[in-house]
Amino acid sequence: MLSGWSTAGKLACPYCMENSKAFTLKHGGKNTWFDCHRMFLHANHQFRRNKEAFVKNRIERSPPPPRLSGDEILQRLSNIPTIIEYPMLSESKFPGYGVQHNWIKKSIFWTLPYWRTNLIRHNLDVMHIEKNFLDNIFNTIMDVKGKSKDNVKARMDIKEFCRRKNLELVTTTDGKLMKPKAPYSFTLEQKRMICQWFKGLKMPDGYGSNISRCVDLKSARLFGLKSHDCHIIMEVLLPIIVSMLPDYISNPLIELSIFFKDLCSSKLSENALRRYEDNIPIILCKLEKIFPPGFFDSMEHLPVHLPYEARVGGPVQYRWMYPFERYLNKLKKYVKNKARPEGSICEAYLSQETTHFCSYYFEPHVRSTRTKMGRNMDFDVEEQSHATLTVFRRQGKPSGKCVERYLNDLEINTANLYVLLNCEEVEPILEYFVSNLPLTDSREIEQAVANEFPTWFRSYVQNPDNKCFDKGLQALAWGPMRKVKTWPIYIVNGFRFHTKSWSEGRKTENCGVCVRGNTHEEDECDYYGILNEVLDLEYPGEDENFVCLFNCQWYDPVQNRGTRVHPVYGLVDVKHSRRYGKFDPFVLASQAIQVYFSKYPSGRRDKQDWLAVIKTKARGIIDQQYIVATAHQEDEMSSYMPVEIEDMPTTTSTIEMELEDVNSSTSSEEEENQDESEDTLESDDPPRKSFASKFRWKKITTSRVPTQTEVGEGPSVAPDLPTPPPPPPARSQQPSPEQGQGQLDPPLVAPPYFPGHFPPSSTSPRFPSPDQTHASPFYPYYPPPSSQAAGPSTGPHPPYPYPYYYPYPVQHEQGGPSRPPEVGATDPATATDKRQYIEPDGDNFNPSRPPIHMIRDIIKNKYDAPYLSWKKIPKPVRDMWFGEFQKEFRWLPEYSTRIRSNFERRGATRLRDMFTDIRKSGQRPNWIGEGVWADLSSAWATPEFIKMREQNKQNRASDCGGLGSSLHTGGSVPHTEHRRRLKAHLGREPTPLELHTRTHQHQADQQWVDEKSKKAHDDFLRVRESRQSTGEGSSSGSAHTSEYHTWSEVVGGRQRGRVYGMGSQAFAIEGSSYTSAFHDPSGAEESVSERVAALTREIEEMKRVQAREIEEMRKAQNEMQAELQSYRAGKQRKKDQQEQPSADSEDTDDD
Repeated sequence: MLSGWSTAGKLACPYCMENSKAFTLKHGGKNTWFDCHRMFLHANHQFRRNKEAFVKNRIERSPPPPRLSGDEILQRLSNIPTIIEYPMLSESKFPGYGVQHNWIKKSIFWTLPYWRTNLIRHNLDVMHIEKNFLDNIFNTIMDVKGKSKDNVKARMDIKEFCRRKNLELVTTTDGKLMKPKAPYSFTLEQKRMICQWFKGLKMPDGYGSNISRCVDLKSARLFGLKSHDCHIIMEVLLPIIVSMLPDYISNPLIELSIFFKDLCSSKLSENALRRYEDNIPIILCKLEKIFPPGFFDSMEHLPVHLPYEARVGGPVQYRWMYPFERYLNKLKKYVKNKARPEGSICEAYLSQETTHFCSYYFEPHVRSTRTKMGRNMDFDVEEQSHATLTVFRRQGKPSGKCVERYLNDLEINTANLYVLLNCEEVEPILEYFVSNLPLTDSREIEQAVANEFPTWFRSYVQNPDNKCFDKGLQALAWGPMRKVKTWPIYIVNGFRFHTKSWSEGRKTENCGVCVRGNTHEEDECDYYGILNEVLDLEYPGEDENFVCLFNCQWYDPVQNRGTRVHPVYGLVDVKHSRRYGKFDPFVLASQAIQVYFSKYPSGRRDKQDWLAVIKTKARGIIDQQYIVATAHQEDEMSSYMPVEIEDMPTTTSTIEMELEDVNSSTSSEEEENQDESEDTLESDDPPRKSFASKFRWKKITTSRVPTQTEVGEGPSVAPDLPTPPPPPPARSQQPSPEQGQGQLDPPLVAPPYFPGHFPPSSTSPRFPSPDQTHASPFYPYYPPPSSQAAGPSTGPHPPYPYPYYYPYPVQHEQGGPSRPPEVGATDPATATDKRQYIEPDGDNFNPSRPPIHMIRDIIKNKYDAPYLSWKKIPKPVRDMWFGEFQKEFRWLPEYSTRIRSNFERRGATRLRDMFTDIRKSGQRPNWIGEGVWADLSSAWATPEFIKMREQNKQNRASDCGGLGSSLHTGGSVPHTEHRRRLKAHLGREPTPLELHTRTHQHQADQQWVDEKSKKAHDDFLRVRESRQSTGEGSSSGSAHTSEYHTWSEVVGGRQRGRVYGMGSQAFAIEGSSYTSAFHDPSGAEESVSERVAALTREIEEMKRVQAREIEEMRKAQNEMQAELQSYRAGKQRKKDQQEQPSADSEDTDDD
């Protein structure tokens, strides 16, 4: 003890000192602090007058012992030397030791000038107090032989000091002593149930050690529990374990558990600590009414002083022994030579210190032990995409194997609605939408938001008159891609989440999710569920717009039906057989906190169907240079002060007694004379860094749709603004299909400007860029009524309207045009561009495979309406698709027109081929929604479409020469690729005949694939020999021209832009470098000059458009700033008006 006060004997408490009422048990022979806590109660407390439950016939009238000041303690130590003044001090004892005082020395710290003014000159270690207290409780209720405080001598002391007839030893007729079964101990069957429960207990990764390794099922006991294991059991698991005991026994133990849990919180409240100073004596007195006197040693007494030390010294995480023991464990691992442990530690310490100092000279991106982040924070949050919306900013990191899948209509609509309603920048637009709804009932407003808002939001944002230039809002308006990436692991907010399938078969369980709810309905509370999937939702746009969603299976959140919260202690249980009835599986990953669920070991009927919910704390780092590693702690103290002071049932009541023969166990009682409260300093797990950021998570249901009254409190519409049109009517007020189209009319006049319409450079006092952890109102998606369930669509009504598409915003700088790799290698901007470089090659690309696959993926990701052909797709949609294409590829600026043209050609071909494969299979692919599939199937079944298909089939099978349809051996490889491969093989450009032979002749037997290809080959050879014999085409520089023109003439020339045997290579060859002889020089120069002039005009037009857009944005921003200033002034005036009456009322009260 730093103060020099010995912790042995009856005066072990450094606060009570000689005022302690501890005494020595007559039969147990140990010092006990039984009935030493009633003096800390209020003077009129009923426990002070109780003569039955404590020491019999004793009434407590003593006040609590005083706390001595530093000067008073120094005066007592005036005649006691220090260890320096008297080296043999430890072997001598001063007069009155153990009776009047426990001083063994005078600490040298008293020589410090400030030491006498310290309020705390010693520190009670919470870690060891908690562990020893838990050991006594657990060994007693489990009735562990040799360690239980309820032994024969304890029962004899009960008869000596207490009035508990049901616990006293009973002498049988044959003279044997029998120990009655205590109500606070478990039966053998219950002990085995608890051990089996510990054996199957699963906790989150990094939360605690594997307690199942400490279970001995044969003897029904636990062994080898370390300090942190006892810490977890005391604060978290003890309320679950004691649920099998009677309430008058389990309640004080639960109150003690909550006491230590709140005391070890990382943030303490002074008022709460003062209340705990009053409550902890009551809790200890309740335990004194239950357990025998031998149960209470010094460790059961010291908690009465812990709230005062926490109130003066601050959180226990800076004062307990966990970091010291862990560092000692670290030093112990340095010992490699056990003969020289000190030298090994010094050598390793110097080596580590040297490398630590050297790490300060590393580059910032180099990871070292000094800059290494926590295991659940192993990513840099700052290295994120420059997304303009907070919902697009990644705050976590996925891990594990990625699997891709397609969402169905219900999933994609629900996910899209959830993201919209949890995006802070969309909130003003949502308020405007709700304020103009012709509805007053909250459920009707809720239904209108769920059904109409996403479509209305797209039309609103894409309307140029509304001046929503923010790229994030534009991306959000298009909706998510249908293909999503799923991950088994996700690290966010300092938690490591695992999906349910990933957690199966593991010792840990990280799939429990909790989202805090905030509704006006009294029967709903927080949402608890199981994580099934981690979805990475992608939105179109220039930036990497990703939103991570958790797909969870929620338990029923309605209180007393699927969730119950203890009214006194706040313990939460969920019923595992009840699920949330609404289809609302998604939640933002940044909104989730981690919990784990545990079954009750009790066989009670009211506990069988319920799971105990246990919340965990994030494991991360604090943004400081030096941190203190902490054990498991809560962020804040609980709002419950669970201490009830009404009298409990006395143990002298009539109870059916179970007798146990104690004669055979008396031989081992001598071993109990040893001090069992001493704790061995054990090496725990390596220290964890605490996650300092405190977040707020909300899952607000649709019942919290902003009402028109709430919306009306916002900024009013300026008088000079035009009156905005109302949003579309609700579903119940929509006209029938016979009365109109049933589509949402996009607003054509701009409503009041809202923050979020502009890039994030424009500030807003009311809607600042928030932390992603502050979730916006949540509105679940409801399935359509049963009357519509039989329809082809499960989405909003009408299921797939054809809205008016406003032009997709032109991308000027970040688009695809770029430099080729060899040209732009020295350009830093090009060097960091990871997009693949491509070039146009005829009506295809070079290379061809990646762009074609990308076009296929784009079609599958955003095919959200029944477009029968490429021409039927609106141009804004094709512009958006091309924008996604630009995110993956780059090209020279002069190729922009041809790249876009080839994109249109290849896209039309791919969509046609995909439709052909689908019609052959007759099954709906995953990338087509149910509603779109129904519309496509109906369109394909019409007589007009069937007639067109038959006609096209005949056209493809027909041939003017009567030789049948054309075949080739090129497979899926395009002719452009065959041409490049042949060029690499020959070292020159292949001739048309060589290309035709490669793609129409079998490689095995050199046979032609059909008669048409053989005839074309023979005719070409005959015509070429004929012309060579007559001297035609022998002039210099015309050989290639003659080859091409001869082949084209023989096969009938171009048909639909193609030449037989060459595919689209006729166009490609004419545009290649070696065919410059095909065109005369003057024509080539004229073509180049025309191209340069066209590009110049295009660039000038782009500059004018960009300047006009910048001017419009600047004007709109100025108007927005003026509107915000007006709103601030109005808000301040309203606040002043509200504060003035309250100030007047306070003055009146003071008078």
